Amino acid sequence: MVRRRRKIGLEMLGVIRELEARGMSSRDIHDRIVKRFESPPSDRAIRDVMTPRDETDPPWALGIEPETETADVALVAGEVLRRSGGRRRLSRSEARWVTRVYAVASEIPPWIAYLTAREYVLRRHADEDTADLDAYLALRGWEPGAGTGLSVLLPSIGMGEDPISERRPEVAPEVKRK
Repeated sequence: MVRRRRKIGLEMLGVIRELEARGMSSRDIHDRIVKRFESPPSDRAIRDVMTPRDETDPPWALGIEPETETADVALVAGEVLRRSGGRRRLSRSEARWVTRVYAVASEIPPWIAYLTAREYVLRRHADEDTADLDAYLALRGWEPGAGTGLSVLLPSIGMGEDPISERRPEVAPEVKRK
């Protein structure tokens, strides 16, 4: 008898991606979500949807790609280090996408810019459509009350320091852009 795997819903996937972006392992993610969701996926199911780290995509650094040497990219790189506790660094391809994200959405907060850029990298690598990401940026979907219906795109955004806490603050603490 072949056992069919249960699909992971968008909210759950968003939480997994957020925690993974913070540098957590599949086991740690499972331990965190088992407390919040009624029927969480197994550790193996979480591993299956986690993104393999592309070892050919080195970390971003100043002095390598001038087009990514912007204050916005530096803020995002710092936010990634802060939120991951130093376990994750911004990659060069993510930095290129952060630059593109800020070119069309200059007011987007750094962590949300990172999650959006990371999603672009993942989808482009998998040759998947990004029309919803484009719409998310064009309609400023990260703003409270944007009314775009695109909040399911990145459901964990805006959950503050703990993306699976019961208390969901309106605005996550962010690094301030000048």
